[in-house]
Amino acid sequence: MASIGPNNAATFADDGTVGDVALGTPSNAQTSNDSYCTAVLLGGQASHYLKATNFSLNIPIHSKIDGIVVEIEKSSTLLDSITDNAVRIVLPSGVIGSTNKASGSNWSTTDAYTTYGSSTDTWGETLKPIDVNDIN
Repeated sequence: MASIGPNNAATFADDGTVGDVALGTPSNAQTSNDSYCTAVLLGGQASHYLKATNFSLNIPIHSKIDGIVVEIEKSSTLLDSITDNAVRIVLPSGVIGSTNKASGSNWSTTDAYTTYGSSTDTWGETLKPIDVNDIN
């Protein structure tokens, strides 16, 4: 079994199909440099999706996709107040996948990575290399 990655997304966008609050500066999520994509939330509100695409993957066409691992660096300014609402993959058509990998854990007040999925988890999808290589 071969592994490809890690790869950072090249495109980040605010996707309003879920949530109440638009994200500020989504492109800041591209690198770990203490410039953040942010949302100011009031009690009970959820942010829009941060849609990350264009991972520049080049999986050989005859490969089998066994799993997808996603690592997200995140932090909150308030201790024990923010949790994931939804963590889903984006399908080639731009449609958001149906399997939600959101963690029920509170976000840390310091930058920390959370891992979603695994080398044997396809997030409820049957994916082909052409799907994963797609820039969307």
